[in-house]
Amino acid sequence: MEDPVSMYLFVSLLAFLGISILAFLIKKNQKEREISFLEGLAFIFILVGIVFGEQKILGYSLISAGIVFVIGDIYVRIKKKASFD
Repeated sequence: MEDPVSMYLFVSLLAFLGISILAFLIKKNQKEREISFLEGLAFIFILVGIVFGEQKILGYSLISAGIVFVIGDIYVRIKKKASFD
């Protein structure tokens, strides 16, 4: 694995796996909630962006789109929570 792109993909997937495991362990004691459409879309875009990391423009664009969807989901949740208070 001396190719820089392969190393990048390996480290990215390893970090993603670590974060997923930590999120699972932290949320284990909390009540379950359904994943929203924007969360699912963001997850898919980020994952596909990591897979297509070899093509920099496409990979970075997909990851950026995933981040935009996450920010949008956070905004929607904050607005929904504020309207119930």
